[in-house]
Amino acid sequence: FKPIGLNPEKRRITRVTSYTPTLSLDVGTTSIRCHVYDKNATVRGSCSAKVSLLYPEPGWVEMDPEDLWRSFVTVVKGAVHDSGLQMCQMEALGISTQRATFTTWDRKTGKTFHNFIGWQDLRAAEMVRSWNNSCTMKVRLS
Repeated sequence: FKPIGLNPEKRRITRVTSYTPTLSLDVGTTSIRCHVYDKNATVRGSCSAKVSLLYPEPGWVEMDPEDLWRSFVTVVKGAVHDSGLQMCQMEALGISTQRATFTTWDRKTGKTFHNFIGWQDLRAAEMVRSWNNSCTMKVRLS
């Protein structure tokens, strides 16, 4: 993958004490974006990359965890570079992600057992429909 959307205007801040730079990262369905903001919420640097979706079978939607991690690191570094600042000058990081996308991993090694399963994946759709139509679920939810 190749980072896209680098800001051609480099804004170099010489006095770090004049504001506290904050990173904002959004991991979306089609892209991962990072911005560096100053204290006035002005964007000082940006970088984004496309997210590669995998479709191993009809109705399945996955993402490679290692590819997503590389994209994460690339856009964070790219946004900081674009801002003209150093990574050590960043004061905070906010992350927004796809809330229903998940993976599982080995606690000891940190290695994932499988790809991320995306929120659009339909593997559990029939099971959810069955639960939603069941008498037990209707009683519990009412």
